[in-house]
Amino acid sequence: MREFDFLAQETVRLTENLDDIEFEREFFLENPLFEEISNTDNEITYPETPGVVYNILWAGNTVSLRGVPTDNIRGVFDHLQTGDRVLLKKFKIDENQIDTLFFFECDHLEQAEVLVDQLFLKRYPMEEELVCNISDPGFSWWYLRTDCGFRVNFKSHKTENGSHRLKLGPIGDVMVASVRLAKIIEHIKEFMPIQEVKISEKSFVLESSEVIHPIIEEFKAIFESGLIEEDSAMLCELPMTEKLFLLELAAIRRFWLNLEKTVSPVTQAKEKILN
Repeated sequence: MREFDFLAQETVRLTENLDDIEFEREFFLENPLFEEISNTDNEITYPETPGVVYNILWAGNTVSLRGVPTDNIRGVFDHLQTGDRVLLKKFKIDENQIDTLFFFECDHLEQAEVLVDQLFLKRYPMEEELVCNISDPGFSWWYLRTDCGFRVNFKSHKTENGSHRLKLGPIGDVMVASVRLAKIIEHIKEFMPIQEVKISEKSFVLESSEVIHPIIEEFKAIFESGLIEEDSAMLCELPMTEKLFLLELAAIRRFWLNLEKTVSPVTQAKEKILN
């Protein structure tokens, strides 16, 4: 009884001397028993947002994507749990493989549909740079950052001087991109001093006469990180069709970056086995 009273008194003393965060850390976050209880609950929480639910299928050193666009990611997983064979077949999985699926959040359903249409049900070599050449330039766009801008090749994977570019992945249809980018350039000419611009079926080159310009930096963010803000300078007063194109381009690039991170450990493991 005395031992219980002592513990109670200590608890009161600590609650008086510690703020809420410190108290939580003292009694819960740093308590081994609490950690053990917390770790028993590892259920994945799926977002109720638009996006893509997908599976990655390997065949040798190539991958293909199977999945569905949706306006509710959690809803797809809930439906899979019911054992819907038609839906399971779309992912090429059994009921006990649902937790192996991936998901990617999008701004809206239409963006998810564009992503699936652009990338899914195709096969990609994950070491594309080792197999592509002049006769088979591959599927990816390739990017090079320059001092005042950037260069994107839609086919070739090397610059004129032989240096390698950043692989962007198959982030857009070349014909559509050429038309959309030409219209975007016409629009941003009013807001940015352009030193060089080239748009063709082979490449997209844009450089400003200023070393650092916000619009150039926003373009770089799309290609390098798949990021663009709704209130960015580049989107200001841009026609809706071109605005949606840039947002979709960023989303596809962001998805491809996530895919590369996901498959990279598998690729490395395969290389170790072969070597």
